[in-house]
Amino acid sequence: MFAKLRPLGVINLLLGFAHLAACAAPSAFTITDEPDYSILRTCGKDCLWSDINYWVGGTLQCGSPYVNDCLCRVEFAPLISSHASSCIETLCTVGPVDGEISSFLSLYNTYQA
Repeated sequence: MFAKLRPLGVINLLLGFAHLAACAAPSAFTITDEPDYSILRTCGKDCLWSDINYWVGGTLQCGSPYVNDCLCRVEFAPLISSHASSCIETLCTVGPVDGEISSFLSLYNTYQA
């Protein structure tokens, strides 16, 4: 399911490592409350947070209750980047996906800061 990382994903991945270390303590995962969440297309939102099998928590195998201490772990940064690329390429079937991948990773990195 995971595709090769695109150059854009690698750049965002590297930029995101610093933010991952600053993720909030074990509190509820509330990324959908972030203002930039609304700019994602439905397919990007489904890759981030949804009831379908593609969402990031399923990839990271973080079970309920969904908390930051699982979803924001530093060692998961490569998986998050890979997940964004492969999931968005799979679910976003209309138009280019590079912007959606970039928005997904930017939102995730900002949330974790």
